[in-house]
Amino acid sequence: MIRSIFILSIVLSTAHHSATAQSSLRIEQYRDSVVAYSYGLKISDQTLQAASRDALRQKKGFLPRLDLSGDFSVNFRDRWASSGSSGLQWLYPYSFSVQPGVIQTIYGGGNLRNACRQAQITEEMAALDRQFVWMDVAYAADYAYWNLAATQELLKATLQYVEIIRELKRVISARFEDGYIAKTDLLMVESRLSEAEYQSINAEKNYRVALHNFNLLMGAPVDRNVKLANDILTGVLLPARVDPGRILERRPDYLAALRRIDYENYGLKLAASPYLPQLSLGVNGIWRNTSPNFRGATELDGLAFVKLSVPIFAWGERRHTVAARRAAVRSSEYAALQARDRIIQEVRNAWTGIEESTVQVSASLRSLDIARQNLDLSTFSYNEGQLAVLDVLSAQLSWIQLYTNAVTANFNQKVSIAQYRRAVGESVP
Repeated sequence: MIRSIFILSIVLSTAHHSATAQSSLRIEQYRDSVVAYSYGLKISDQTLQAASRDALRQKKGFLPRLDLSGDFSVNFRDRWASSGSSGLQWLYPYSFSVQPGVIQTIYGGGNLRNACRQAQITEEMAALDRQFVWMDVAYAADYAYWNLAATQELLKATLQYVEIIRELKRVISARFEDGYIAKTDLLMVESRLSEAEYQSINAEKNYRVALHNFNLLMGAPVDRNVKLANDILTGVLLPARVDPGRILERRPDYLAALRRIDYENYGLKLAASPYLPQLSLGVNGIWRNTSPNFRGATELDGLAFVKLSVPIFAWGERRHTVAARRAAVRSSEYAALQARDRIIQEVRNAWTGIEESTVQVSASLRSLDIARQNLDLSTFSYNEGQLAVLDVLSAQLSWIQLYTNAVTANFNQKVSIAQYRRAVGESVP
């Protein structure tokens, strides 16, 4: 009888959700769909592209720079000037100059070199940040998949539980009408049925919320029904434990923290560069009108120059600037140590979760099998008049509780595995 009720509950659940025939979605396929849709990854791609362009821009600072400047002016009033023997002559009311120039920095106190290296490190950190975002997106996909599988299984179990109680109620109602049992038995079953129907409403809500989250992560319509290929109660292979010495080198966030230290060290040198000697040379040309402008004639001229700037005294400004940057370097070093401790904690907690949940899975599945047998025997014994209705209700309640425990344990195990894969940096692109 329990098997027939189980089949009936599946049919009711399928009809309730209007599931259409479709291919099963494996967790690997879902993860790929979420990664392809993720706006977080798209943002990281653009950040990486911007950092790459900025690094290219900084390299151009080592090349000579060509500039062009010019000015033009017109007087509102007539002007006159003496031109020797010709006496006073009228001046053209305009003046202009056009000055092209080529400038090459020979030494800028390390400014260009350090800024260029900072830009390169920023590009590397942007690439590492993209890998870290990918890890988070992959974990979110795994969590959403198993959460939907778990809520789907709990909904199916709750509907089956409701149907089991309804079947018992039909038997008790018939016996009550024939005068074989008291009304108290009927009232107890009706009360338990009402409670089970209430639980099924909560299970339905949890399933729909999980379905919405599942679909939104891959950009699908929120109410679209899906068929999962991976069942929550199906066992999975446990991951091999990664050597602790290799974990840090696989974590992009820790590698980015180390690169941040280099970035701040170059920032320290960059902060000191304005207070070092700077040398540049260049060539300037000029095209302008003659002065005074009697005939509107123009002339070409030019010059070559060498410019040396040596800061001498700035009231301790350099010392305070460098001290501030040293503090930033130490802060980045502490941040790297903090990231290391956090990663070690994540790895250890995830592995502990795998160990504990695996034990719970084994125990809960054994208990669930016992509860199923107990429910079958209790139902049969009640139908034969050998047990009270309270014993049957207790067996039913024990079955649904142990079913819930089995689903929860399997969910915790699979999520712990996903957490461990993320913690050790597995499959980072």
